[in-house]
Amino acid sequence: MARARSGGSPSAAWAITLLGAGFFICGILAALFFAQKGGVEEELATAQRDLNEIATATDRNSPEVQAARQEPGSVVSVLLARASEAQTNLDTANRDLASRTAEKENLENQLANTSKALEDAQQKVAVSTSEKETIRRTFQDQAAAMTAKVDAAEKANTRLQEDLESMRAQLQGDQREARVALENTIRELRVQVDELERQIAAAESTILALRGDAADQNAKVARPDATIVSITDNGTKAYLDIGRNQKLSLGTTFSVFPEDDLIRLEEDPEIEPKAVIEVFELFENSATARVVQQQRGQRLVVGDHAINVVFDPNRTFKFFVFGDFDIRNTGNPQPQDIENIRARIRQWDSEIADEVDYDVDYLVLGVAPELPRELTGAERSDPIRIQEYNAALRKFNTFTELRNQATEYNIPILNQNDFLDLIGYYER
Repeated sequence: MARARSGGSPSAAWAITLLGAGFFICGILAALFFAQKGGVEEELATAQRDLNEIATATDRNSPEVQAARQEPGSVVSVLLARASEAQTNLDTANRDLASRTAEKENLENQLANTSKALEDAQQKVAVSTSEKETIRRTFQDQAAAMTAKVDAAEKANTRLQEDLESMRAQLQGDQREARVALENTIRELRVQVDELERQIAAAESTILALRGDAADQNAKVARPDATIVSITDNGTKAYLDIGRNQKLSLGTTFSVFPEDDLIRLEEDPEIEPKAVIEVFELFENSATARVVQQQRGQRLVVGDHAINVVFDPNRTFKFFVFGDFDIRNTGNPQPQDIENIRARIRQWDSEIADEVDYDVDYLVLGVAPELPRELTGAERSDPIRIQEYNAALRKFNTFTELRNQATEYNIPILNQNDFLDLIGYYER
């Protein structure tokens, strides 16, 4: 904006210069016309004197003079013609002088207006120059302040980089020390675990003898909850000897085993059931169940036993659940699967224990985790890999400790498939 205002000043100056030149030229022309007028007036006066010298006023009015005026080539006619021509020239000069005078006055007015415009433009230029100077000083102040902030930020960044380098070096040193200490601890723990395993193996028979209830604990897995008393609809429906009075509910599922398998089931809980049945009709002391899953070549017979390790009308079981579960056997354990296991336990009014102790009836474990390999090379300084290693190591140690506690307390251990088989789970 200031640049545009300052650009108008040269134009105004040129206009004033041109008007001044025009005014000067008009002045010269006016002077010339004044001189020309003076010459014409002088010529007219000379002609008038010559005429007066030749004839008086009386003579000029005499018939002879009037006749001489009409006579071509006479002195009187010549003088009169010269006087008339001089008068005509004088009139023309007066008209030109008046025109030049008007033009001069117009130019003077234009010069005055242009001078006023020039003064206004000069005032605007002065204001613009002041504004420009103010803006320039403001910009310089802001630029100086910004430069100071940038310098301060660069200094802070430099200090931060130095602090980070120091912290990185310290962290690497701490990691090296922690890794060495962890490796030493792992080695010591392995020695202790080996020794404990030997002690457990040596004392296992003694513990079982002292508690005297090993048979009862194993019997919990093999004890039937109901017996099939009748079969209908070509073996697709079965009548059970328990009902509403035994706290049976609709939708309860059972795994069906023959009599002979109950004996083997006490030693090997991984034996698969011959069928899975689901209660769909309830009576006071009986119920009707339909076959929802059955092994090829197997048929239900009267006397087969129904087992659901969670269901018991006379007591409430306590379960402790830990690990990764893959109910659909996709090879990719999902977090919701362990919640599905717990929901099955709660479905028949059993409890989920917070820890393993003498009150726990069953320990349900997921897929056994592998002992993670030790970190090597750049992994030892990678925080993410260190966190993953520690998490995997904690999971392995917890899984091992739970198995040892279950063995110590003589608690039956069920893996995922054992548990699902013993509750009559099936894919709906």
